[in-house]
Amino acid sequence: MYLISVEGGDGSGKGEAVRILASLANRMAFPNVQVTHEPRRHSELGKLALNAVSKGDYTPLEEAGLFAADRVDHSHTWIRPRLLKGQLIISDRNIHSSLVYQGVVGDLGLEQVARMNAAAMIPDLVIWIDCDPKKAMKRINSGTLRMAGQKHEYFETTEIQTKIRAGFSGILSGEIETPHPGFLLGQDTYYVGYIKGVGKIYQQTAIDTHSNVGFAKVYSDKTALVAADFLNDTVLPFFDTQNMALLRILTDRGTEYC
Repeated sequence: MYLISVEGGDGSGKGEAVRILASLANRMAFPNVQVTHEPRRHSELGKLALNAVSKGDYTPLEEAGLFAADRVDHSHTWIRPRLLKGQLIISDRNIHSSLVYQGVVGDLGLEQVARMNAAAMIPDLVIWIDCDPKKAMKRINSGTLRMAGQKHEYFETTEIQTKIRAGFSGILSGEIETPHPGFLLGQDTYYVGYIKGVGKIYQQTAIDTHSNVGFAKVYSDKTALVAADFLNDTVLPFFDTQNMALLRILTDRGTEYC
């Protein structure tokens, strides 16, 4: 089925958002909804990741490695088997948290963190809970877990939460900074409509995230062969004429090439 992740800064209300989403999904066309979180508080790998951010005495690289280890194990021992059974998974945090916390705030860079998580499941939908850092800190400081001293992370300051909010905004608002044309191409498939005698019509679309140069071609199907044909027939020849290499392609799920 689908993997949905709920992202946001500390104290933003992600947990409540997950509960609301699960309740809504159960009322609709999703009879089997599972809720999870990252890092996992009840796994040995998850405990190591949580311990790494409790005091702040680990490097961003060490933090990212521990979170990635827990995420990959979580993906293939818990999430993937349930997706194959047709279940809907809603996760409180996933890979985007690592991209922001270690990639942006920890200054490791998005590319390095993404490579460390390459074997993990990628969410089909990401929901970002945007919250003012000052309000978030007020919620954190008044929360029962924080007051009891059972949970504390060095990220829980207004200054760092402000950086985290900016990080999520940067990677989830559609604004991607790339150094040159061909560095990253965004590709997606859109349903256009229905033509009598032809059937459903789909548009393959691609945009270079640096130059905003776009490409489009319509098809009567949306298979992996169609996606490959679009690249080989329309996109790659253009880059060849400009003597530029196309280095990366970003898709919604990546199943166009599976």
